[in-house]
Amino acid sequence: MNVSPRSQPSAGQTFLVGTTIYFRPVELEDAATAAIWRRSPFPAPQEVVEEQLKERLEPDDPDDWDSEMLLISCRRDNDQPVGSVELALGDWVLGGLHISIDPLLPEPVRSELSAECITVLVPWMLYERHLLTVYTSDTGNRPAVARAVEALGGRLAVQQRGRYFINGERCDRHMYQIFNRNWLKKLGAPAEPVFGAIDRPTSSPARPSLMASIDDRPVDAMVLGERVYLRAFKPEEGKLVAQWALRETEIYYPEGRLIFNGHVYGHIHKKLAEKEPPEWLRFAIALRETGELIGCTGLESISWTDGAAETETEIFRPEHRNAGYGTEAKHLLLEYAFEQLGLHTIVSFVAETNTRSAAALRKQGYRDAGLIAWDSFCDDDLCGYLGFDLLADEWREARDRAASADRS
Repeated sequence: MNVSPRSQPSAGQTFLVGTTIYFRPVELEDAATAAIWRRSPFPAPQEVVEEQLKERLEPDDPDDWDSEMLLISCRRDNDQPVGSVELALGDWVLGGLHISIDPLLPEPVRSELSAECITVLVPWMLYERHLLTVYTSDTGNRPAVARAVEALGGRLAVQQRGRYFINGERCDRHMYQIFNRNWLKKLGAPAEPVFGAIDRPTSSPARPSLMASIDDRPVDAMVLGERVYLRAFKPEEGKLVAQWALRETEIYYPEGRLIFNGHVYGHIHKKLAEKEPPEWLRFAIALRETGELIGCTGLESISWTDGAAETETEIFRPEHRNAGYGTEAKHLLLEYAFEQLGLHTIVSFVAETNTRSAAALRKQGYRDAGLIAWDSFCDDDLCGYLGFDLLADEWREARDRAASADRS
């Protein structure tokens, strides 16, 4: 359809204009078309969406006004929304591009629109906002998206299996990454992502969790292991975590050792527990013999529609590390995720400088699934995050194989 420039609603807009669509900031009036552009798969009346948009458009902290930007993608010929894009621009290093397209459009059209979003927005993010790199995620079965990334000099960075559940089928998540070519010239190309084999050894498989009588169990245990158990985190324990953090001797995060406010740390866990279903749930790791708190483990970025989540674990004090407690706690968490919650796939990300955590994941059966490079600064270089994935069937197979070997 040929449309004269004067009839196009985007006429006069000097950037973020593509061949068939253009992008503009979200407005309160867009609540009326939320079914087209909203990322959530759950229904919400216009009044609720308006309140959500008002909270977003009227931030308490003025410094947050442009760290995350929600744009509406509209057709150039008639100004009708076809989707939205959420831009993460806050840290000036790694930017994120989260695309949502009208779910009622035919798949070939949705694929082409997603590709156009990348083609229009990524150059602006890299060469006007001067980000070092930008990533975006897609289902992995859209050649148009892959071609758009390749045309910009990007690459497949992470492939996590079965991460999405769409139209009754499991789809992989492909995380693409595009680098600022000016910084590539200065810094050189980052390391290539590594994708592990599907068949791989599991040197530290799970052992079946324990059943216990009422007299032989910690009363607050939710999952019970041989040496540790998982229970709810108590808000008053935030003060302990804050004290331990200030006595930390190891540096394993790229951003260095962390400082916690004890009250805030405890309050966050209280707020997490109040939300059902949660997007992020956390357990305290406690020693079975004494009940002593030694760490936390949890599931974050939970997608109840996809049956997927990301795992995270921290052991608070060096004397409890390298003793197998973290691995035992992780398998208890995985049992909870796969057997109680019914999740299908688990992913994890670990700083590439944190070789101990990466090795632990591989021993537990996780598969190398790629690398998001240039995520943050560390020492005198840029560093990234290694991606991993683990399917429920793989975890069960390794656990059952270990149990059979124990019996023989």
